Amino acid sequence: MVLGAPASFDNPARLAQIVFDLGPFSESLTRHRPDGGQQAAALSRADIIAFCNDLAHLEATGRLSAYMRHRVQVDTDLFLRQCRSIGLTRPGAPMAGMAEDIAFSPSDRSARPRPPAGDEVGRSIPQVVLEQLLSDQALGRLEATAGPDVRAMVELQARVGRRPGELCTLAWDCLTIEEVLDEDGQSRAAPVLVHDMPKVGARGLRLPIDAETAAIVASQQERVRQRHPDTPGGELKLFPAPFRNSRGTRGLFPGTVAENLREWVAQLPGLVGPDGRDFPRSDITMYAFRHSYAQRLADNGTPVEVLSALLGHTKLSTTQSYYRVTQKRKRKAIDQLAAMQLNARGERTRPMLDSLTDTEQARELVGQVAVPFGICREPTNVKAGGQDCPFRHQCFGCVHFRTDPSFLPELRQHLDRLLTDRERLLSISPELDDWARATALPSEEEIKAVRGLIERCEALLDQLEEADRHSSEEAIQTLRHERAQLDTSFPVEFRRRVRPPDPNVFPNLAREPTGPCSG
Repeated sequence: MVLGAPASFDNPARLAQIVFDLGPFSESLTRHRPDGGQQAAALSRADIIAFCNDLAHLEATGRLSAYMRHRVQVDTDLFLRQCRSIGLTRPGAPMAGMAEDIAFSPSDRSARPRPPAGDEVGRSIPQVVLEQLLSDQALGRLEATAGPDVRAMVELQARVGRRPGELCTLAWDCLTIEEVLDEDGQSRAAPVLVHDMPKVGARGLRLPIDAETAAIVASQQERVRQRHPDTPGGELKLFPAPFRNSRGTRGLFPGTVAENLREWVAQLPGLVGPDGRDFPRSDITMYAFRHSYAQRLADNGTPVEVLSALLGHTKLSTTQSYYRVTQKRKRKAIDQLAAMQLNARGERTRPMLDSLTDTEQARELVGQVAVPFGICREPTNVKAGGQDCPFRHQCFGCVHFRTDPSFLPELRQHLDRLLTDRERLLSISPELDDWARATALPSEEEIKAVRGLIERCEALLDQLEEADRHSSEEAIQTLRHERAQLDTSFPVEFRRRVRPPDPNVFPNLAREPTGPCSG
């Protein structure tokens, strides 16, 4: 370990990843150099340029993702720098005579991949592409090229969305059965996947899974047990490495699975995306299945706190990215509910409107601010971002307030809270002065106004035909997903993100100093 670096960065898994990422550099030297790259002193700047060109070609042909291209370059550069730092290029050392220009300049490195913008949803795989990947024909091809273990891992990853490294280290006895109560109070057996999240220091986490997912795990358990009948279940891995692993106690390496996945995807014919065109093969990675799992739960309305716990995120802001709504979906939802907008009196503000023009939508967005139960159009409050209401936030009696059926859950919760607070304050009224009780006590007028808005919103939905009602419910769900990422719903974290030090490629050498100062 580098002196002064935290011990947590002496990570065997990360070091194994660096060694794996050196593979393309070794292959490039073998292909381009007469000596196969065996003579370090003979390497030149041209070899680095040839390697960068090879990586660019692999990305262009879909055999390497933009992320992997960048990572391979970063890790190769890290390896070369640390070789120099510990003296491996000095005379008599294994890499003696290696030139100083065997390094990556800023112009050599590919740009770090940025998150997609616009209407793209994270790095998730579209549902139509997932259906093609998980078809029996496609999975059969994967099993033929990579074996049943990798097929089972891909199927499991699509269903549980774990980090690839977490799947590779799953224990053989990770499947358990728990007794749960149904809504009718009946007890039933439910399968649970027990796993660790080393990245966040969590162990023994229990993830509920369905019967089909449990069947995949059970079949894999049976295959592994047949191969390793004598290894105790507590030591055996669910996905053991196939080589130099006679007892099955060492799991598959994530890089090996990633390579198998790339080879499989490259061979699949006619992989069609949502737009009817060829879907980029480089976008299909093990981590993309995790994003797809998370996006599916977010679209189904899973609360952010629940999804954050399922994914093992330490920050809600990380989970928030899965609740992003595309501009196209948001615009369609706004148009769908435009005619149902109500003022504080329950009157429709634009009953004859079918949709908003671009100019009207822009004007509305500029001239309004979000409030807990709708939007506010009072100029002073809008200018202050909702923090300077001249009427002390008395929305239900204000002409500037607007709401629609997408706020029904909040309105119902507020009504329940008003009724509960009123009963509670009436019961403790002797403890308050008259003026304090009058201020704190919810008025009958406010309760009546909130109840009227709820009844009006419900009536608007009930009047719709079945098809229109279904479309409106989809629009409501879309807008609720959009609002889930407001700062009022997610605590803002003002943390300066510090880049951790690079891991040490040669921990043993750095830990044991040599030379006249040793000892």
